[in-house]
Amino acid sequence: MTRRLLIAAAFFALVAPAVSSAQTGQKLRALIVDGQNNHRNWPQTTQMMKKYLEESGRFSVDVATTAPQGSDPNFKPEFKKYDVVVSNYNGADWPKETQAAFAEYVKSGGGFACIHAANNAFGDWPEYNAMIGLGGWGGRTEKSGPYVYLDSAGKLVRDESKGRGGNHGPQHPFQVIVRDGEHPITKGMPKAWMHVNDELYD
Repeated sequence: MTRRLLIAAAFFALVAPAVSSAQTGQKLRALIVDGQNNHRNWPQTTQMMKKYLEESGRFSVDVATTAPQGSDPNFKPEFKKYDVVVSNYNGADWPKETQAAFAEYVKSGGGFACIHAANNAFGDWPEYNAMIGLGGWGGRTEKSGPYVYLDSAGKLVRDESKGRGGNHGPQHPFQVIVRDGEHPITKGMPKAWMHVNDELYD
């Protein structure tokens, strides 16, 4: 799945459930976490996401930013104050106390959207790996979990052979095939369509 598709899907997932709260007039509280990322444009993407969420009329948005380098001992957001946490973070480990608070927040039903390249973060944090479901970089290998994909016949394959956890080749146009047309994110999409020139991740 591509970076753009992941971002679109994550934002659809964020905005779609908010309909009921928008009908009651209550805004959902969102927290964007950032501060380190291997993509230099992360400050701009944080501001874009904040703007889009606020413009929907369904969210009030705060931003929590770590120190620019290294593990930040003072990074301790109050996750439980928010309905959803949006991660635009890919950097040094959070303090153990912050990791534990975040794991408890998600375990207790807190919402979480992981935005490219936040799925690269925290390769050695098992609970985070379980939260994101798919992470390719950050030192991840087959020990982090098998390659899982659908073959050309649509059969689920769990490949446990050795290798790095993720990859993408040169940018190129590619076909997207919708496997579940009833899912809220894919409902109404064509069964197959061409995506523009982009990075295809595996």
